[in-house]
Amino acid sequence: MAVLGNILDYTHLWNEIRIAGGAYGCDFSANPYGDLFFYTYRDPDPANSIGVFKTSGAFIRDHMRDDPDLTGYILSSVSSVDPLRTPEQAITAAETRFFTDTAEADIERRYRELLSTKPSDIAVLADMLDRFAAAGFSCIAADKETIEKAAAAGNMPA
Repeated sequence: MAVLGNILDYTHLWNEIRIAGGAYGCDFSANPYGDLFFYTYRDPDPANSIGVFKTSGAFIRDHMRDDPDLTGYILSSVSSVDPLRTPEQAITAAETRFFTDTAEADIERRYRELLSTKPSDIAVLADMLDRFAAAGFSCIAADKETIEKAAAAGNMPA
């Protein structure tokens, strides 16, 4: 999921929402509890962004067809899992691992999974993205006109 997030963030979402749509930021994330979410911020056209989110499954299917080199996305994922830390941050990470009963073997398994990620592993997640987008849960914090525009575009309930 971390590699999928990096692929979406630095290709599809970046190009369609940041560059073309003018939002200051956007992201796809998945947490260890199974929660998935897309978000944008300072977005001049959230209706467009929700539409882009809905096309993420198709984008991944198409992008993985060409068997792309995932090295950069994998390395970025590894660095986000275990970034450089100050001594204080290292203590906090160790405490979190202790209290969540995360063993060194769990961390090693996570690294092995990340480092062995192949395009075919990512391609199978496209259907999950389609189901997620079809669920249709959206939240827009904006002025009334922007929300009405998003509702009129069919990208959220009125």
